[in-house]
Amino acid sequence: MFESFKDFLKFLFPLIIGFILVSFFLIILLNVIAAIPKADVILGSHEINHNVWIVHAAAIIILTIVLICVGWLQLGNLNKTSKADFLLRIDGRYGSVEIVKARAIIQRLYRAASPPNEDVPQEIYFQKIADSIDTIRDSKDKKSCEEFSYLLNLLDFLETIAYFSRKEYISVRDIDELIGNSILFYFRIYRQWIYYRRRKYGNKSYYCEFENLVEKIESHQAKEKLAKTCFIIRFLNYFY
Repeated sequence: MFESFKDFLKFLFPLIIGFILVSFFLIILLNVIAAIPKADVILGSHEINHNVWIVHAAAIIILTIVLICVGWLQLGNLNKTSKADFLLRIDGRYGSVEIVKARAIIQRLYRAASPPNEDVPQEIYFQKIADSIDTIRDSKDKKSCEEFSYLLNLLDFLETIAYFSRKEYISVRDIDELIGNSILFYFRIYRQWIYYRRRKYGNKSYYCEFENLVEKIESHQAKEKLAKTCFIIRFLNYFY
């Protein structure tokens, strides 16, 4: 249910605050009730029985608890709506004209570099793709400049997603379910070029958000795979 202990604390904190408020309110009401004599209390011309005060106090406490629960549920729905809107914006940007052009360029390079022999290590043709990107970068013609700008735009977009993930605007689970495998694929495409830029400028933080997100997605997928494997094993053990 919770991806981390921090997520559990985020869920638990409002409940603790609500419990404290209700408890504080209850203590005040009990003190007020305790100060009222056991005999009937006269307010103006009306006599109010001590039991009626207890019923009123209990009703107020129950109503307060209900309002807190309703407010908490509404807050949860609001958070879900905000997250859904954020994911739709990412999906929309991923399908934008500029990003689609970059994806088409990468697909062209990937097909051109893919060897007919499936036994060839993938790193070899990923290196070929990286070399092709370098060729596009170094070329001076207008078409190559446009293509390279599209490729950089996609890379910057992936870095932005990684930044939002680190700031916890979106969880790694949501990113993985939305475009997780694509992010892993594009990192392998861009990895050689990223490392080259780091060496060239002596800056190891160059696109470090993107790289850190890839590590988190790989870790998340490994945990999900392990959980499924353990479930299957438990399921088989139950019958056998």
